Amino acid sequence: MEEKTGEVLSAAVLSERVVWAVDLVSGMAADLLGTHWNTTDVDVLASGEDAGGRKLPSNAWMALRRLGWTVGPVDSGGMFRAARTSRSSTGCDACPSTC
Repeated sequence: MEEKTGEVLSAAVLSERVVWAVDLVSGMAADLLGTHWNTTDVDVLASGEDAGGRKLPSNAWMALRRLGWTVGPVDSGGMFRAARTSRSSTGCDACPSTC
């Protein structure tokens, strides 16, 4: 359903939007992996602690944020990414109030 108009979306439009969102989140996850898939960063993550020795949060998006491993709010094409989309790329699909 289109929020502004209340119009029910056709299956084709809904499919197009889902494909777009999946591509966006996949690209964000690939950016994170491409940047941090190395021995040093994997060892930091595996230690379960941040640089200050604090235990990392159990939610992936919070742990990555604590480590400073984030994707920016704007993609390479200049499109704004919602925080919820950014969290989806790190494995959390719940809103911040439930994390």
